[in-house]
Amino acid sequence: MRAFYELVYDRLVDDDGLSYLTGGVNVYPEQGPRDASFPYIVQSLTASETNAPWPMRQGRLDMHLWDEAATIERIMGMRDRVVALLDNWQTSSDELGGVRLWLASESFIPDENHIRHYVLQFIVRLYRVADAEAILTTEGS
Repeated sequence: MRAFYELVYDRLVDDDGLSYLTGGVNVYPEQGPRDASFPYIVQSLTASETNAPWPMRQGRLDMHLWDEAATIERIMGMRDRVVALLDNWQTSSDELGGVRLWLASESFIPDENHIRHYVLQFIVRLYRVADAEAILTTEGS
């Protein structure tokens, strides 16, 4: 799923608003390094195949937002930008086919004093555009 991670990574790091909030967006797959500078984002994907008649990969993207600050203002700003960028986002790529995300849940995770950890969970659907078009054409006949 490297192509998926790269697609999300590019969307986040190319955003001027998120970059301004964070002083440069640091996004890591699966786990941030022990010595990572705050703030940063960790993305984690779980996906599996679905059954016919709509073959696709479906799953969940967890976005872990991390910050070290006395207040929640910056992490909530990060939350707002990530939601604006990913909620109801639909795109495609040659390697992945069609990609669709929407926000499913979100919450703060208790952590050490002044460590802010906020989690956004997005539903993910990855589908082959040609398969979807063929099914829709067949169904419409």
